[in-house]
Amino acid sequence: MHELCPVCFESAELKNGSSDNTHVICPRCGDFLISGSLYAELKDCEKYSDERQRYIVSSLTRENSYEGFALNTYNFKEFWSAKDISVLDRIDRLLMYSEKLARHDDSLLCQLSIADLKLRAITWSSNEIGCRQLLSIAVDDVQYLKKIDNNSYSITHKGWERLTVLERPNSDSTQGFVAMPFCDELNACYTEAIEPAIKEAGYLPFRVDKKEHINKVDDEIILHIRRSRFMVTDLTDERCNVYYEAGFAYGLRLPIFYTAREGTKLHFDIQQYNCIFWKDDNLGNIKTALTRRIEAILGNGKNHG
Repeated sequence: MHELCPVCFESAELKNGSSDNTHVICPRCGDFLISGSLYAELKDCEKYSDERQRYIVSSLTRENSYEGFALNTYNFKEFWSAKDISVLDRIDRLLMYSEKLARHDDSLLCQLSIADLKLRAITWSSNEIGCRQLLSIAVDDVQYLKKIDNNSYSITHKGWERLTVLERPNSDSTQGFVAMPFCDELNACYTEAIEPAIKEAGYLPFRVDKKEHINKVDDEIILHIRRSRFMVTDLTDERCNVYYEAGFAYGLRLPIFYTAREGTKLHFDIQQYNCIFWKDDNLGNIKTALTRRIEAILGNGKNHG
């Protein structure tokens, strides 16, 4: 049944999902579930009338969705409070999407249309005007793309150089960002395993609740993820905000090292990664395994001792 997507209001396919969820297949937001309570709230509540913020939520939904992902009142509020990204970040997303398309074409050309709702979501563009302007900047100003004809583009030498930089972000940084639930039951995992593992690998661990700041927490998180060389993500308790932070780091192409308490059910899109599972009575194992994995992927950092 085709109706309007409850997030972006584009035409979408809606099906009955599990429990009280509705399954939404949207050309802009992607494939996701939405809880019945949030669906009703979005249709009736005027406080979610900000059009630009709706499109931000749409882009975040596409970036963070995985098989079985359900948008609910909890994570929607997180997405709704998210800040817009810069034009340069949007151009980087456009370039990375162009690379994916080009690598599937023997001629290394990519087809980019401002009418493509997926392209708008990936580049955080609200409409055709914004998407067209972004393409214009990518072609005429930063010169990452060259227009060939109609909707056909090629990546320029400058564009490939930029992609090389994006593939090796923050190579001089010695900070390892830790994304995990902040609760007493996981303190030992951090202090006895994750923190010393990062230090032994020669890097400086950073957890946002350990630093005093006057900014909003979400601003501080984004700032320090950008400054980090890698991220350690503990998926215990399957917290939405932890998946969100991992998704943001993934978008920046930061290396991510996943950990979780034994018995944690990993979401479909994470199962392909090699997660280090730990037990409360044997935290030494995760400490050793995490240290070795960081050193194997990144080498030993500069902060020894």
